[in-house]
Amino acid sequence: MTPSPFEVEVTDDQPVDCSRATVTYLLGHDAHGHPRSTANGCSGPLVTTIPGGHDPATEELSGVFVAEYVDTGSEPGLRGSDEVRLEPVG
Repeated sequence: MTPSPFEVEVTDDQPVDCSRATVTYLLGHDAHGHPRSTANGCSGPLVTTIPGGHDPATEELSGVFVAEYVDTGSEPGLRGSDEVRLEPVG
């Protein structure tokens, strides 16, 4: 397991509550992803792994990070998200 530092920037018309932010790491595999770990907050470490049965040398794998934030200033809470996909080089 490798901890990877992350930091997300949240923009809101109200003060940002970082406890309402989550970042999820997924192992991207072909056209789908396998959720592996989730961390709460606007920054911190997130554990990234490649589970057994997936060979990065022979499969199309990528690291996918999805950040989400739920705004509590409205009912129902508004939800925003963004995604970053890291593709291996070589």
